[in-house]
Amino acid sequence: MITNMPVEPNTPVADPHPKPSLRISFILSSLWLSGGVLLVIECANHLARRGHTIYLIVPGGTVDPEIANLLQPGVHLIESAVHLSKQRSTRNLFGLIFGLIKAAPHSDVLVATHTPTVVPTLLAARLLRIKAQMLLPRGEGLETWEDPRAELVRRLLEYQQMREVVDVLERRGEERRHRFARSFIAPAAELALGNIPLALSLPELLAAVDRVLRTANEPTLHEVIPRSLDVTGAMQTVRALLALRRTATWSDLIGRDAEPWQMLSLLLAILEMAKLGELRVSQSKPFASVEIRRDVVSEAA
Repeated sequence: MITNMPVEPNTPVADPHPKPSLRISFILSSLWLSGGVLLVIECANHLARRGHTIYLIVPGGTVDPEIANLLQPGVHLIESAVHLSKQRSTRNLFGLIFGLIKAAPHSDVLVATHTPTVVPTLLAARLLRIKAQMLLPRGEGLETWEDPRAELVRRLLEYQQMREVVDVLERRGEERRHRFARSFIAPAAELALGNIPLALSLPELLAAVDRVLRTANEPTLHEVIPRSLDVTGAMQTVRALLALRRTATWSDLIGRDAEPWQMLSLLLAILEMAKLGELRVSQSKPFASVEIRRDVVSEAA
């Protein structure tokens, strides 16, 4: 006779096919109060209740004690040796990434819980894969694979070059902050004149001053003589020439060796006579000769 035995709801039922325990690591950017952190803690506690070993890896100095009290006994909290710095620089970021990689233990599964933790998770997974390839034996029928350390060495060399560039940029930035834009003067080489004795007598000093005064050029003084313009005389010259002929040119009224004051006097005289209606001034094209003609209308009036 078979009877169904009642089973209490809280009594755990033995699994006929027990699953192997896994080592699962969650890489977090911090263990401070947030919705994402609480969700990770809930998943970690649930996996720990199912018999898995759980690790939470966080940067140093980013653990809230109240949040850490929510972890169950099967969840292990690991803080990296590198603390989270307030100064956001490329150098500090790379140091934090490699600190998280070093703190990650040997795991079967690595989980990135936040966008900044993707890079350290990928690098840690790569490192674990290299360890597995180097330590685990290979089968005879398997194809040969290249040394997994080559990729790691290449990335480490790239990281070293980036660190050197970052150091140079930070050093130059510090130098620029201590310089002024206009008043900075580069330090000149100081002459060691303190040990040279000054031996000079009074007659020698007077002789040197006399040689300097003799070799100095005497200043050239220019005397400016004011010269008044003769506009009236120039008008008489123009009237006399136009009385002889109907038209005249500029070169007919003034010679090539005329002085500036004579040119200005003639120009003002022509303009004044044109204003009075005694003559007309015309020019056929630019830079052509100026033609001066008697005004027929004024003569008829």
